[in-house]
Amino acid sequence: MKGDVTRATFRPARHFSSVRLQQGRVSLDADWNEQADLTAHRHHTTARDLIGYCGGPLHAAAFAVLDPATLPAAVQQELTDAGVLPLAAGDVLLGAGRYYVNGVLCECERPCSLLNQPDPPGAPALAEGRHLLYLHVWQRHLTWLDEAELREVALGGPDTATRARVVWQVGSLPVGAGDHCLTQLADWDTLTAPSTGTLRAQARSDAGDEGPCAVAADARYRRLENQLYRVEIHESGGLNAATFKWSRDNGAVATSVLVFDGQDLTVGEVGRDALLSFATGQWVELVHDGQELAGEPGLLFEIDSVDPAAGVVRLASAPAPVDLDLHPKLRRWESVGALTVRVPAANGGWLALEGGVEIRFAAGTYRTGDYWQIPARTATADVEWPRDEAGDALALPPAGIRHDYCRLAVVEVSNDLVVSPFSDCRSLFPPVTELTDFLYLGGDGQEVMPNLTQPGTRVPLALPLRVGVANGRWPVPGARVRFEVVDGNGQVV
Repeated sequence: MKGDVTRATFRPARHFSSVRLQQGRVSLDADWNEQADLTAHRHHTTARDLIGYCGGPLHAAAFAVLDPATLPAAVQQELTDAGVLPLAAGDVLLGAGRYYVNGVLCECERPCSLLNQPDPPGAPALAEGRHLLYLHVWQRHLTWLDEAELREVALGGPDTATRARVVWQVGSLPVGAGDHCLTQLADWDTLTAPSTGTLRAQARSDAGDEGPCAVAADARYRRLENQLYRVEIHESGGLNAATFKWSRDNGAVATSVLVFDGQDLTVGEVGRDALLSFATGQWVELVHDGQELAGEPGLLFEIDSVDPAAGVVRLASAPAPVDLDLHPKLRRWESVGALTVRVPAANGGWLALEGGVEIRFAAGTYRTGDYWQIPARTATADVEWPRDEAGDALALPPAGIRHDYCRLAVVEVSNDLVVSPFSDCRSLFPPVTELTDFLYLGGDGQEVMPNLTQPGTRVPLALPLRVGVANGRWPVPGARVRFEVVDGNGQVV
């Protein structure tokens, strides 16, 4: 979450159930946000415990592999008007409905295809062979720069609250001819493996002098402002390969790009004040919806100059123009470009950010978008970071972004690139009112001697077949049951 917030206070291990306001007290964004996190945690945990890691409602499960010809004519026409039908070679149609992944509700309002999904970039067309279709789910943080409707026009369009949005994307993996929904796949393990890298943070004094506006050098955190530092992975990789960037304002200093003109970018605003503005020598990231939805980093540029009157930011080099429908934006970072994730030999392995704030990475894997937040407070001249009993900073995994995956189906693609379902990997559950049991009450396992003198004559069973249907321990009156002969020439009358 790159919003303009004070800190993130939700910790599952504290077992808080609600946040209670008191009269006459200061209202903080952190309290409101913690209540939202508590509610989400409860909902996601309950859904995961009841449904399991993956599951969809039996009568309304999303992402079924569909034959377009079976859809009602009105739906076919709607999809044709939307450009989904007719399907392109190697494309597959997926049904509307709902599906839960690790407790997160994913909603698909209308059928879509692999190549035409609500949240791009989608997946490439399927080649000949067998493929595993899967669902990738994560949550994206949105501000008014991404969704203009978040601003209230009646109030002059102020920047108020932000939003978290569930993003689901269907992808595919090629698999072997004998593979199925339950096959262990090395590519699947690689895709779904979480980041293993961790970070520690502390505030420690050093001999540096940051100018006349800094507090005494014997303090630990020495800046005059309370800050929320954000450390975010830029390029994926391991130790000494991945890169990171950092911001003292949680990456919240950002603006929209309105016009691309070589090195000159006309922006929505250059900043509100001296602390929250763009200035010469700063580094900014040019990023847009396509990159964020694909999990890719933006491009980093140094600012050459800023013209506040014209609202123009001139970069040291010219970026490629970006379609304005992709909501391109500039985001300020305090780091000088992207820095290598490493453990230096000096300073006990700690990397200095500024004002005494230091971080230390550990060996592991890091993914683009992984982030940590470090509140720094002038009242304590320290950072807020969990410590062990000895007072040493704990190594923490990323605060986000959490990525979850579920298998949907295995499909076959012919040599003319027509896709057909092979197996459905989804887990489906009925409503609780339909959790019925089918019970044998009598007549099971009977044997009778055939009429040897008249072989074609059927011999009735000695006892009738009796069954029952119950919902828990309560019988279901009027339940319809059908008996069927599955082997031999018997008859049910």
